[in-house]
Amino acid sequence: QIWKNFRRQSTKGLSVMMIVMSSLGNAAYGFSITISPSFVDTWRSDLPFLLGSLGCLLLDLIILSQIWYYRGRIPIDMGGVEQPVAEHQQPLLVQKVK
Repeated sequence: QIWKNFRRQSTKGLSVMMIVMSSLGNAAYGFSITISPSFVDTWRSDLPFLLGSLGCLLLDLIILSQIWYYRGRIPIDMGGVEQPVAEHQQPLLVQKVK
């Protein structure tokens, strides 16, 4: 997703709330690991989980920074040709103007 956002120079279509909630979840999980009473004794076995949580949090923060940086930009067309939209991707509620 990070690479796609970079290539398109846009984050259009991303749910900001989803990324924020993911960030909060990863931060809470990492925090819960470190405040565990047994963390001092079991830090070696907990380390992969803590690194995974902090790694995901880092990626979430990169996406949030992209959302802030690319706000209001129009996506770059990646092929120069308008791609046809499959029927299952068509919006359900569309007002047709005559």
